[in-house]
Amino acid sequence: MAWCGDKGVGMETFRTLVLLVVALIHLAPGVGVLSSARLRQLYGVAPQDPTLLLLMRHRAVLFAILGAGFFAAAFQPGLHGPALLAAAAALGSFLTLAGRGTTRTAHIRRLVAIDATVLLGVIAAGGSLLM
Repeated sequence: MAWCGDKGVGMETFRTLVLLVVALIHLAPGVGVLSSARLRQLYGVAPQDPTLLLLMRHRAVLFAILGAGFFAAAFQPGLHGPALLAAAAALGSFLTLAGRGTTRTAHIRRLVAIDATVLLGVIAAGGSLLM
């Protein structure tokens, strides 16, 4: 088992697992591309304006692309550093924007809690690259 052997292999496994979690939380919103009903399930809002619906569905596609990139990078140790940096930027930017808002729905509070927790893992995984 990698955790019991070489320290470097254990940290590589840890980084892989963190990136797989990051991939999953970025792939999940991809279902929003299907309909406004899916967006309502994800975020608690269903955009009625066609332009906003288009933008939210496009956002879902972009999240799926990010998730696929994180998934691929998880299995390429040479990409762990750049992928973790991108993950920190993605998670941190959302947390920063959400922290500035005054109105947070239960859906947004749940996303903040998930992203903050995952960001801690990303920071730890990134720190392991410095050891």
